[in-house]
Amino acid sequence: MTDSTNSPLYPFNEVPPRTFETERLRLRTPEISDLDLVFKSYTSDPVATKYMAWPRAVIPEDGRAFLETVHASFAGRPNGPMSFSWLIQIKETGELIGACGIGAQTGSTVDGGYILSPAFWGKGYAAEAWKPVVEWAKTQPDIQRIEAGHHPDNPASGAVMRKVGLTFDQVTEAGGQYPNLEGGSRESVVYAWVRP
Repeated sequence: MTDSTNSPLYPFNEVPPRTFETERLRLRTPEISDLDLVFKSYTSDPVATKYMAWPRAVIPEDGRAFLETVHASFAGRPNGPMSFSWLIQIKETGELIGACGIGAQTGSTVDGGYILSPAFWGKGYAAEAWKPVVEWAKTQPDIQRIEAGHHPDNPASGAVMRKVGLTFDQVTEAGGQYPNLEGGSRESVVYAWVRP
C-alpha cells in the first residue's frame, strides 16, 4: 500500500475535472490566452478585488504566474502547492463573469474562494459556481478540511460559504491578507467543512 501523502497531488487524490456545468454556468480551466479577458473582467477591477488576498492586477501579465501554476497542477506536476482554478462563464452567452478555485493549504486542509465581476453580484452565481468544486473536493478521501475566509466588512462572501456547505469556524486576528485595502482590518472570518 502506498502512502498518498507522498503524492505530488496531496491532499488531492486525483486531478479534478477541467469543466463543471450547473444550471446557468459553465466552469472551465483558464488558458494563458485568457489573460486579457480575465484582466478586463475582474482582476483589474478595484471593486471586485477589494477584499481579495492577492493584489489587483495592473497589467494582464500580472496573472501569468498564477495561470502557469494552475496549468502545472492540472497536469499533475505542481510547481508549488496544488492550485486548481476555473473561469466562470454564463452558459447561455459564454460571457466571462469571474473565477473560483481550490488549493492545498497545509496537510489535509484545502482552501478556496471565488471572485465575480461586480455586475454579476447578487444573482447567486458565486455559490452556484463554487458548490460543484467544493462537492468534488469532499470526494477526495485525504481532504479532511475545506476552508475559506472573508474580510469582516464583506459578509456577503460568508453567505456564499454557507450556501456551499461551510459553517462558521472562527475569526482570526491576523490571518487576513488584504493587499487592496488601505489600513483596514487584518481579521479574517473563517468558514469550514470538516470531514465527519
